[in-house]
Amino acid sequence: MIMTQEPAGVTSPQIASYYDLNTERFLRYGGSKAEGAIHRQIWAPGVKNKRQALEYLNHLVAVEIEPLLGLDTGISKVLDLGCGVGGTATWLAEAMDVQVLGITNSVVQHQLAVQRAEELYLADHCRFILADYSEFTELGRFNAVYMIEVFTHAPNAGSLPASIWEHLLPGGRLVIADDFRGAGVNIHEAVLPSYWLQQFQRGWQLNSLLSRSEIIALADQFGFRLIKELDLTPFLRILPWYLLKPATLFSRLPFHQVYWQNLKGGLALQYCNRQGWTKYHFLVWEKE
Repeated sequence: MIMTQEPAGVTSPQIASYYDLNTERFLRYGGSKAEGAIHRQIWAPGVKNKRQALEYLNHLVAVEIEPLLGLDTGISKVLDLGCGVGGTATWLAEAMDVQVLGITNSVVQHQLAVQRAEELYLADHCRFILADYSEFTELGRFNAVYMIEVFTHAPNAGSLPASIWEHLLPGGRLVIADDFRGAGVNIHEAVLPSYWLQQFQRGWQLNSLLSRSEIIALADQFGFRLIKELDLTPFLRILPWYLLKPATLFSRLPFHQVYWQNLKGGLALQYCNRQGWTKYHFLVWEKE
């Protein structure tokens, strides 16, 4: 049995409060209200501007969903676990013949997602519900399930794949884009990596930070077959060392506001990325 990293003990209501307080700031700084995105910008080859960098993950998800549109004779359905403000869901609904159900436990995000779908005349193709995405039940079956930067929040990361399995059609796919611990990084033995990884987890309200091999083995236990993996870490924009080192010193100041904690977590993540202690992976599994 694969053991997940000892969780930081962040509850679902705490995570919801974190996003209720911070989502508007995330959209202003780093994200984009126009694209409905608060996830990472991916500056892969060919990406020319911020909009393309924010939409890059949407394109990757669409590529994995497209072959599944004929899995059954009904309407193709996709489940967005931890949907944020609905940017990826509405993008997919516009680009493909799918219906998307998004789940968020944040009141603020839910309101913004519903508003976005209505403004884009996509309310018939995108539905958003306010619920705990880590404990969803009886939602029907889907062609695909995707999670963008939310698996690490889940209090029940060790059992979540089982719930996803039950909601996927045979041959359906699970797509995860998230941060993972670097290969060979043992948080129980190395003091320096452990400190910065914990700062990242604490600042971003994360419950687990598995390695790539751990999550692959975990999914395998529930019958998922890995069919694609991309390391997107080289395409993240990380501060150069001459700025990152003084910034990490600045982050040690004893301020306790929620957004300040997020900034500290973000700087810790950049430091971990620079050191190879964390990686940003795009992983795709198929239900066998």
